[in-house]
Amino acid sequence: MRRWLAGQRRAWGQPAHDPATGWQMYLLWIRTDEGQIVQVTGRIAPPDFYIVDVRPLTAAETAEFTQWEARND
Repeated sequence: MRRWLAGQRRAWGQPAHDPATGWQMYLLWIRTDEGQIVQVTGRIAPPDFYIVDVRPLTAAETAEFTQWEARND
């Protein structure tokens, strides 16, 4: 994530909303330094961003992210 924030790594992100809590969220698909693709889920609470979950992508999500990477080289 540090490399993404520094503009050194690409990531695919989208805003989200958690209806149970009312939280504004952001989902970010990104590769780790080791190359594993993970989803980082963060809560947006201006001016802060709290990471609330990190998980590996499913096989279907990994395929989608890999296709996105190929289209956006």
